[in-house]
Amino acid sequence: MNWLKKFGQIALKVGAAYLGFEPLAASLLGASAPQNKTVGTVVNDLTKIGQAVTTVETVFAAISDPTAKTGSQKLTAASALVSQIVQSSEMISGKKIKDEAAFTAAVQKITGGVADLLNSLEAPAATA
Repeated sequence: MNWLKKFGQIALKVGAAYLGFEPLAASLLGASAPQNKTVGTVVNDLTKIGQAVTTVETVFAAISDPTAKTGSQKLTAASALVSQIVQSSEMISGKKIKDEAAFTAAVQKITGGVADLLNSLEAPAATA
């Protein structure tokens, strides 16, 4: 079982709601006090993206059998959240998107990359 599926199932079992889920995800994703503002911004944005990906996994596990949804459905759902994070980031904020299709494709690559990164981690231990 990959990291995201395992995490989603564990979060569901302990009744993690979105509001209570953020601190848990931040600790699992390694959010820590940054050395400087730039590092802090990157860590913050990357953590938010990781939280969006794990939140979608948890929500999909809550609404149906976790194996019933395809990766592409989860990618589409998570990409919508990641798009908002990217657009509010310092790198993009205040800039106009001239090629929406290219932007969407890039956001999907970022989302998929973070999901792959999380799946490369050892699955968290089950909790009671």
